[in-house]
Amino acid sequence: MMFTKKQIRTIVFIASAIAITQYFVRHFIIGYFCEKTGIGLLLSHFHFFLLVLASMLISVAAYLQILYYNNKVRTLTKDCKDNALLNPEKIYNFSFVLDIAGCLAGIFVAWRIGFLNLGFLFVMVATLFYFYALRYKRLFFWGNFCVTLIPLLSIGFVWLFEYFAIRQQPLAFTSLMVDGSLKFITWILVIYSFILGVLLYLWQIISQTQAWQENSLAPTVAFADKFGLKKAKFAIGFLLILLVAGLLISAIVGQTYFDKYIVWGNALFFAGTGFFVLIKLFGPSTKQDYLLFLNILIVLGIWTVLSMPVFYFVA
Repeated sequence: MMFTKKQIRTIVFIASAIAITQYFVRHFIIGYFCEKTGIGLLLSHFHFFLLVLASMLISVAAYLQILYYNNKVRTLTKDCKDNALLNPEKIYNFSFVLDIAGCLAGIFVAWRIGFLNLGFLFVMVATLFYFYALRYKRLFFWGNFCVTLIPLLSIGFVWLFEYFAIRQQPLAFTSLMVDGSLKFITWILVIYSFILGVLLYLWQIISQTQAWQENSLAPTVAFADKFGLKKAKFAIGFLLILLVAGLLISAIVGQTYFDKYIVWGNALFFAGTGFFVLIKLFGPSTKQDYLLFLNILIVLGIWTVLSMPVFYFVA
């Protein structure tokens, strides 16, 4: 057996999170505007399944490559048993098999919709994640920033392929363009990508700050290690304020077009949660506090994804 139970759970979580997010984006965001305009989704179920499969395979491959390189540089810690790889070389080789399969699936879907160049985006993303695992993860800026691209890429792939599938049907494309649906879809997906990206960046900084306070050596350069604990907390606070401000601005704009109770309910929920974290953050923060912050981020991430079907049925 190549993986521990903890690693298997992580792989299942990554794959299922990407699949659920991409299917929700397709059916509850893009599908909402397509139905509103009187047209159906134009990318076939089979081709979309291959698109999701390609995203899952490349993401899992990236995780395995990170595990491999972490295993080479990680100093023994209390949780070294969980972090250790049972068969490092096999896992490393298996990650490239997943990368190749994912790229081929993505290229095939791009070819079927008539835009072969889109398929090479998968090759670029797989290459980026490989260099992230190899080198960027241990660079301060790239090590924290590259992770925030994951939701942008997951959501962006769905919209790009659906968009170019719609472009193949001039009447459908014109209908969505005339009533402004293309613009609304783009802005809504940008907002979702922004929320999930900031949550992931917060996860990075908070988990690193917790490890730094516990004097654990991590493969990524911690914000607190470079700038100190006080500035790390200010960075977390700034990101929370940025997230809440962005959502409140989106609520002000979005209430004109969508159900204002849903829009403001989501914004105020994030605002209240962010305010609670800020209060706890600038006091003496224990290990339990950081675990609470990380669990809150998980809840906010799940809440964000689940708001997509709510948007579909209520907006």
